[in-house]
Amino acid sequence: MKIQTVILTLTLSILALKSQNDQHMTTAVRTEGSLPSLRSAFRCVSDLDGKTYNKGQIKNCLDSIAALPYVQSVNPESNNLPNGNVFVEFVVQAKELGVQELTFGVPLDDEKPIRHWIAKNPNNLRIGGVYTANAETSTFQGIRQFYAAKGTLVGIVPTVRLNYNKGDAQIRFDIVEGPHVSPKPVYYPYAPTCDDEVHYLDWSQVDQFVPVPLMESLIKLRALGACFAPEQIKTDEKALADSGLFKKAAVTYSGPRGERRVALNVQGRTIRVRKIAVAYYGSNEHCETTDIEPELALKAGDTYTRPRAELSIEYIEKACSMPGQWIEVIESDERADDLDLKVTFNVLRFPLQSVFIDGKKVE
Repeated sequence: MKIQTVILTLTLSILALKSQNDQHMTTAVRTEGSLPSLRSAFRCVSDLDGKTYNKGQIKNCLDSIAALPYVQSVNPESNNLPNGNVFVEFVVQAKELGVQELTFGVPLDDEKPIRHWIAKNPNNLRIGGVYTANAETSTFQGIRQFYAAKGTLVGIVPTVRLNYNKGDAQIRFDIVEGPHVSPKPVYYPYAPTCDDEVHYLDWSQVDQFVPVPLMESLIKLRALGACFAPEQIKTDEKALADSGLFKKAAVTYSGPRGERRVALNVQGRTIRVRKIAVAYYGSNEHCETTDIEPELALKAGDTYTRPRAELSIEYIEKACSMPGQWIEVIESDERADDLDLKVTFNVLRFPLQSVFIDGKKVE
């Protein structure tokens, strides 16, 4: 009887160990106080995501975060998930820093409007408020929306100075202006709420011969969140038909108020590319001296196809990328005579954010 009890206990222990070893982790970070928006600071947390549950690895991660000079405390919170895995949240706390300075490196005419714009969202950074990484991200997105509504793509370069010794923070957002784009809708809280938004766009029936940037410039219901109006469907359909660029152009909608689905069925004509151009914005010094155009998949004289345009964008991104820089390449199309097309690939490159902690730059 005693031997059977020992065997049963041993079997249950092995099964429990096997069950624990089969568990995988889903990991996350919850921050409290003023922590910098540095992915490198909490990289060990993302590295653990999806791995087998291991207390030793969790402890090693806790120790590496606790060693950061600005971290006051870090604690794990674990919960079992319905799928049998374990959710491990690292709760990281730091001292709260008041925003002492908030500046914008923007054209003079934009200074006052952008401050007024940013003040509309209570989640954004503000003088006298507490600096958080979430507030920085919200402000970043607010600036992007400000320029997107004006029809300008911009690079945003934050410089964040967190002074834990003094208890304050200074943040600056420098703007690198890029190319003109089709203006985007303005969303709440920067505009009144719309109770009948476009919730889904179906462009699966837009064929490869359609130059999408040119198509977008002709219609109003071109983005999620756009305020829906039934009469705009016919207006957009007519604008596409009147352009003469498409064999077929149908715009339809479905869904109840507040859940509108807009579908485009557009077939392009054979359009010849008359000219290819590459335009540079921001810091593209080494790329501007390179003769990129002959290497692109889409060339002057070709019939326009979107797959070739996309391959050209991928090539430029690889050719012009540099460490410590963010790059965006977008296509713009201009109709020449008849059905000819001028295609421009706009290259916007700018530095990533800089973070200084107590006067020392942190990577």
